[in-house]
Amino acid sequence: MGPVTFWEVGTESPRICEPLHGFPENPDNRERKTISPQIKPFVIRLYLLSLLAFVMVKMWIRPVVLEADVWVGFDIFVLSFPNLVEGIVGVSSASGLLLLAKMRGLWILETIPDRTIIVCAGVLAAIYVLTQEYGLHNLGGNNVTDIYDVIASVIGLSMTVLVYVRYGFFKPSQ
Repeated sequence: MGPVTFWEVGTESPRICEPLHGFPENPDNRERKTISPQIKPFVIRLYLLSLLAFVMVKMWIRPVVLEADVWVGFDIFVLSFPNLVEGIVGVSSASGLLLLAKMRGLWILETIPDRTIIVCAGVLAAIYVLTQEYGLHNLGGNNVTDIYDVIASVIGLSMTVLVYVRYGFFKPSQ
């Protein structure tokens, strides 16, 4: 590391300082990890297809179902489907971020197996989704507490966790 230039408060010109000797750039003396993880294709497909299905149900199918006289089970499914997608997207996002942090060398995650991280991501997503459903916060928009929405959320959360635990999230590094 070369000289560092910084502006001292109350001066008109910058001051050049030499780095302190005896202090390494990497105090832990660990190798910096340069990685480019690749997400498995099925994870990308699951994420994108669930978002596409969400838009289709919310914009086109839901208005038709609400106006028409349809079977009550289909009505419940269409109204609770966004919660299922919220569970899928929540677990996918949290898993991806935590696993990426582990790959980048976040010391607290280094010794934890990937499967455990995915389960923890599922728990974090469940806390967010269920506390929103029960009205403890309103970070996701307007909500009506409904047992079918809770069931759909739990199905989306648990299904996604089970799939990621079984098949993984990132491709194995070369």
